[in-house]
Amino acid sequence: MSQQFIGAVNKMTSLFKLIQPAYHPLPQDLSRGDPCAYDQALSEKHVESTPRWYWSLLPWFVAAPLGKTTRKLPKATSTSYLNGFRGIACLIVYTEHVNIHYFREFASNPYGAEPASSNHGFSQLPIIRIIYAGKGMVGIFFVLSGFVLTYSPLKKITAMSKRRWEDRMTTELDALPLTNVPASPTLAADELITGLCSSILRRGIRLFAPMLVVACMSCLATWYYPSFSPGNWRANDPTFWEHIWRFVGITLPVFNPFQWGTYHPTSFNQCWTLPVEYRGSMVVFLMCMATARLSTQARKIIVLGSAFWALYLQRGDVFTFLAGMFLAELRLCPLSDDLPFRLKVPWHITYTLSICVLLLSILVMGWPESGPKNVEPFQTLSQFTPSAWRTDAESVAFFWSYATAPVLLAAVENLPPAQWLLSTAPILYLGEISFAFYLLHWMGFLWPGWAMMIRMVNVLHWPMDRSFYIMYFTILALLLVSADYFWRLVDEKCVKLGKAFANWLGIHPKAGN
Repeated sequence: MSQQFIGAVNKMTSLFKLIQPAYHPLPQDLSRGDPCAYDQALSEKHVESTPRWYWSLLPWFVAAPLGKTTRKLPKATSTSYLNGFRGIACLIVYTEHVNIHYFREFASNPYGAEPASSNHGFSQLPIIRIIYAGKGMVGIFFVLSGFVLTYSPLKKITAMSKRRWEDRMTTELDALPLTNVPASPTLAADELITGLCSSILRRGIRLFAPMLVVACMSCLATWYYPSFSPGNWRANDPTFWEHIWRFVGITLPVFNPFQWGTYHPTSFNQCWTLPVEYRGSMVVFLMCMATARLSTQARKIIVLGSAFWALYLQRGDVFTFLAGMFLAELRLCPLSDDLPFRLKVPWHITYTLSICVLLLSILVMGWPESGPKNVEPFQTLSQFTPSAWRTDAESVAFFWSYATAPVLLAAVENLPPAQWLLSTAPILYLGEISFAFYLLHWMGFLWPGWAMMIRMVNVLHWPMDRSFYIMYFTILALLLVSADYFWRLVDEKCVKLGKAFANWLGIHPKAGN
């Protein structure tokens, strides 16, 4: 019994190790002897630590170029551009939300829509209006998540399949069906199961723990700044604790991944995507398990078939997650490997087709939220919208956003120059802070941003357009700094907490395998 108690204490200690302060003892020869030497060592230690502490208060993008931080961006790999892609998508979401809030009709209409005099802005042009494609970026988020979450499991599955094939070719069981071949090495299978178990248990902490911090921030913001959305909190003169209890009621439904509808928590509405992300994550993890023992051809057929079935049933979120998994499978096992003959397409043809597909995808992803309004090519494309998705203009916009997102990523997968651009240091950094940026941007433009607009337009009587641009770039700079702090203080700590939680539960490969 005592040993079990000691084991439990050790596990709890490892779980909370993240919040323990770092302790650096003095050298052994100074722990006793001359008191002056001891004081001198303390003084030197203080002098050395003070500058580092000072520079750590600055955002990383300021301290790093000056060489005042040891923190570095993750080493670039063949899939690093996906993180940069996510950063660009977050920036577009912010741009769309701000424009929709102040210029809804302009941002929602295509170029040339009636009244023509109000819809001839440069940003409304096809392809350019991708900056208003907030719904399209949601589809990008889901495709990227499906790709990233399944890439490692699929890589292990592919390695196991190749090992099974090698074992089959080197044994006397060639005539037996593949299902009767001895299983892949225990270690590889154990690593696959362990990785999936860890990912499943850590996923909730990764998504919802940072959101809780944002919910608390929104709760305080709406109390001390009542005009911040949702506003009217003091209409019935509630106490502070009544206000907190209301926010508990607003927050709890976000943790319900078992409903297929979307829930927008008031004052941090952007978090509606988190339960959808969690649900989609569980779908692709389950699909990895279900298809682990299949051939790559069978896995591609099942994943792609399930994806289109989900799209037909108006589950665009599931479609995009499965489409991301399908693209990850293509990265590891290209379609050319499935053909009975060797197919080699000249690189210039691949580049040309990929660029055309990329431009077409960007054009369609900028689908106007208010509808085609008899403007081409949206009017013609709208005729191909499945009837189940034609309930309203928003549903049509979501359909084309979901349908186009995996096509856009597939085009970038075949364009190394685009991947290089998305893997440059500034964009990779934006990708690192993208989740923090996404969580904070709603509060940013609705709280200080709204206050700035009121002062510039109503008090200083500045033109609306000039006031908007000043507010947009000021809040963007504020969000970049705030997201940097949130990334380091909250986001990364939640990632470590999830890993510590999985380790505490004992999720690791079996010893001796």
